Amino acid sequence: MNTVISTHANDRRRVQPHPSAVPLLTFLVTICAVLHPLPAVAGWTTNGIPVAPSDSLQDSPRIVPDGSGGAIVAWRDKRNGPFLAVAQRLAADGSIGSGWPASGVLIPSRGLTQGNLTIVPDGAGGAFLATDDKGYEGVVMLHHLGQDGSPATGWPLGAVNLQKPTYGAPGGSPGEFLPAILAGGSDGLFVTRTYRDHLHQSIALTRLTGSATLAPNWEPGVQASAGANAWLWEYPSQLCTDGQGGAFVAIQQDLVPPRIRVARIDGQGNRVLIATEVSTAPQAQFALGLVSDGGTGAIVVWEDHRNGVFDQVFAQHMQSDGSVAPGWPASGLAVCSRPTSPGRPSDFIFPGSLSSITEDGSGGAYIAWTDLRDSAATGGADIYAQHIRGDGSIAAGWSMDGIAVCLAPGHQRMPVLAGDGHGGVLLAWQDARNGQDDIYAQHLNGSGLAATNWPEDGLAVCTSGGDQRTPQIVSDGASGAIVAWADDRGPRAQIYASHLSYTPAASVESPAPAAFTLAQPRPNPTAGAATVTFSLP
Repeated sequence: MNTVISTHANDRRRVQPHPSAVPLLTFLVTICAVLHPLPAVAGWTTNGIPVAPSDSLQDSPRIVPDGSGGAIVAWRDKRNGPFLAVAQRLAADGSIGSGWPASGVLIPSRGLTQGNLTIVPDGAGGAFLATDDKGYEGVVMLHHLGQDGSPATGWPLGAVNLQKPTYGAPGGSPGEFLPAILAGGSDGLFVTRTYRDHLHQSIALTRLTGSATLAPNWEPGVQASAGANAWLWEYPSQLCTDGQGGAFVAIQQDLVPPRIRVARIDGQGNRVLIATEVSTAPQAQFALGLVSDGGTGAIVVWEDHRNGVFDQVFAQHMQSDGSVAPGWPASGLAVCSRPTSPGRPSDFIFPGSLSSITEDGSGGAYIAWTDLRDSAATGGADIYAQHIRGDGSIAAGWSMDGIAVCLAPGHQRMPVLAGDGHGGVLLAWQDARNGQDDIYAQHLNGSGLAATNWPEDGLAVCTSGGDQRTPQIVSDGASGAIVAWADDRGPRAQIYASHLSYTPAASVESPAPAAFTLAQPRPNPTAGAATVTFSLP
C-alpha cells in the first residue's frame, strides 16, 4: 500500500493531503464523504457573491445553517446612520431565500448603534438573534426570524428587550451588553448577558418561551455566580446545553488575573452548579470557548498565561456536578504549549477575541488557534488545530501541540470552525500570504487528514482585490459548507459568501506492486518540509 511520511526541520506535524492514490491492495469498494473544491453550484461564483449589495458599510458577519442546504447570514449595516443588525437568507443554490428582500431584513432596534451580534438556528429554518446597543449603558434585544424572514409565530414585530435583573446595587448607569444565546427547541431559548449595576458587572441568565415571554418560575435574570464566587467584573459569557433541559454558562471573571469559571442552571432556573473554576493554575485565563460534550457535560477552552512568558491553549472537561471528567488534569489539559492567540473575533475591545471550538460529534472537540511557534520561519502567524477526545486523549492521527493547518508565508489568523456532519471539521481563516488579507479554508477528517485534492495550506475561498476579513463557516447540513466574510473589494466593505461542495469519493481496486518502491521526496531539494511516498507489496 502507499504510505505518506512528512518531516520538517522544526519537527512540526503538518496536515497531510488525503492520499490521492488508493491503497494498492485488493479490497471491497467503500464510500467516504470528503470535501472537494468543486465548481460552485448555480448562483454561486468564484470569489463569492454579495449577500445584500448596498452602498453602505457592512461588517461583523455571523452565519448559521437554515436546515435546507442554505444559510442565514447576519451582520452590522450602516445604511440608516448608525450600525444596525441586518440578516439575509441564502438558499442552497446561492439565491435569496423565499420571502426575503434582496436588501436583507432589518432587525428591530431602538435606532442606536448595535454591536456584539450573535445568532443561532432555531431548528425550523429560522434563527434567533441577539444584539446590544449603547455599550455599557445599553440593553440586550432579541428577535426571532422565521423561515421567510418575518417574525416567527408568537414573536412581536419589534425586538424583545430583556428586563433588568432584580438583583444588584441601585444607582449609577445600569446597562446590559455582550449577549450569548442557546436555542432550546420548542421550549424557546436561553440568553446570558453582562448586567452592569452601580457596583458590579455580573452574568445574568434568562429563559424565554417560544412566544417570547419569561419562562415559568424564571426570574428576569438568574445570577450565574453567587455567594463567595460572585465577583465584581464578569464578561463575556458563553452557553451550551447541559443535556438535561438546562444550560452550562462559561464566564470570564475579570479579576487580576482573570479567571474562567463554569456554572450550570437547570430548566427551572435553579443554580445547580455555582460558578466553579475550570483550572487550579494561578495565572491569567481569558478568551473562553464552550461546547457540549454531547451528554451531560461540557468542554471549555481558553488562553492561559501560566508560564509567565506567552499564552497557551488549555481545555477542561466539566461534568454536570462541577467535577473534572476522568482523565483530565485538575489544572486543565495543555492543548498547545507553544505561543498562541485566540481565533474567534469579538466586537468588544476588551476582553477581546474568543477561542475557536466545535463539537466532534463523539464526545470530544476540535480546537483551532493562531500559532506563533514558527513566526520567524514563515514570516508570520500560522493556523493550527487539535482534536481532543472526551477522555482527554489526543485523537488518532493528531499530535501533541496540534497539527499545522496552514504554514503559508505571511500572517494567518482568526480561524473559525464548524463540524462537517461526518465526524470531521471545517476551518476558515484570514490569510495574508498574497500581501493582502484573503479567505482560505480547509477540511480535515477525524484523523487530521486533509480532504482529497485540497492544497496542503488550504483552499482559496476568496482572493479578490482588497482585504477580506473575519470569516465565518458552517456546514450546509448535507454536502457542503458556506463561508461568509467582510470584503473590501469595493468602495465600502460588504458581506460576501461562497459555497464549497462535498462529493462522495470511491476507492477502486488496484493491483498490488510486485516489490517495494520508494518515490523521490517532495519537494527536492528542501530545507523544510518533505513528503516521501512508498509502496508495499
